[in-house]
Amino acid sequence: MALTVDQVRSLVASLDVAIQVVQGGQHERLMSGNRAGFNNGELMLANWRALSLTVNTELAAITPIDTVFVT
Repeated sequence: MALTVDQVRSLVASLDVAIQVVQGGQHERLMSGNRAGFNNGELMLANWRALSLTVNTELAAITPIDTVFVT
C-alpha cells in the first residue's frame, strides 16, 4: 500500500489525538480504582507514543518525496 507523506502525517496526527484522549481518561481510571484499566491504558499509551515517535523520526529523516510505502 502506498501513502503520501501528507497522509502518513495525518495518520500520526490522529494517533497523537488518540493519545491525548486516552491520557485524559487515565486519572479517572486511577481515581475510581480501575487499576487494570489504568495499567492497560499505560501500556497502550507507551506503545502509541513509541509508534508516533518512530514515524515522526522517520518522516523527518526522509528527503521530500511524494510516496511512502507501508508494509
